[in-house]
Order: sequence, then C-alpha cells, then structure tokens
Amino acid sequence: LKRIDLSNNLISSIDNDAFRLLHALQDLILPENQLEALPVLPSGIEFLDVHLNRLQSSGIQPAAFRVSQGLRSTIYHLHQAMEKLQFLYLSDNLLDSIPGPLPLSLRS
Repeated sequence: LKRIDLSNNLISSIDNDAFRLLHALQDLILPENQLEALPVLPSGIEFLDVHLNRLQSSGIQPAAFRVSQGLRSTIYHLHQAMEKLQFLYLSDNLLDSIPGPLPLSLRS
C-alpha cells in the first residue's frame, strides 16, 4: 500500500499504531477531517497532507519531522525519521508552533 486518501471525513482521531507497519506508504492524505493529533508515521512518507483539521502543536510529537542522526532515542522510536518527506501541508489548523528542524528533503 503506497497511498491512503481519507480526505473530507469526520475522522477525529487515528490510533497511534494505525500506519506504523505500512513501510511502503508514501502518500498520506488526510485533509478536511477533525484530527487533533498525528499518529506515528512510517519513515517512508513523502507526501503528508493534513490541512483543514484541528491539529494542535501538542498533537505533533517533538521529533515528528526530524531526520535521525543515528540516535536511538525513545522519541526516535515513536516517530521515525522523515528523511524522505518532500511535501508537507499543515495549513488551516490550530498550530502555534512546528517541531523542528524540518527535513531538508522538503520541497513544499
């Protein structure tokens, strides 16, 4: 499975492990829902669209988009390195900050 599109539903939460084992997943499209937090994401994600949700800064784990420097911390295991992430859409949420640093692979 390489692409999941759950756009324009009434999804308010996603189990933290829902996508964890989907190692081939590249595109996760979740706009126009009611999400307040992001689940653990597979490291192969290239396209993440979560605009028009209710995401809060506290709903994005501190290392969500960080590229691993080879460290094996608890946070790294919760949210694997996003070194392939190219497109990230977070507009129209309730964010007051973004955990960084963002990966250099981002294009948009």
